[in-house]
Amino acid sequence: MSKYTGTTSAVDKNYRSKFMVNFHVEFLKSLPVAALNKEEAEEIAKQRILQKQKGMLLSGYHLGDIELISVEDRK
Repeated sequence: MSKYTGTTSAVDKNYRSKFMVNFHVEFLKSLPVAALNKEEAEEIAKQRILQKQKGMLLSGYHLGDIELISVEDRK
């Protein structure tokens, strides 16, 4: 049994096995949007998030469902 030392294994690299570990990570992002109405604000926000997906994919993330929590007036 190896000792866990943080971000890497304490075992010599010649004795390590490789693993792919999958995570389900959820986070909330609030995005200010200027739009004609709530429906347009929702669509603009979704498009902005989807445009950023390339960077997330390169970082190892996969963008799944986008769930709308709320759209609030900010006047």
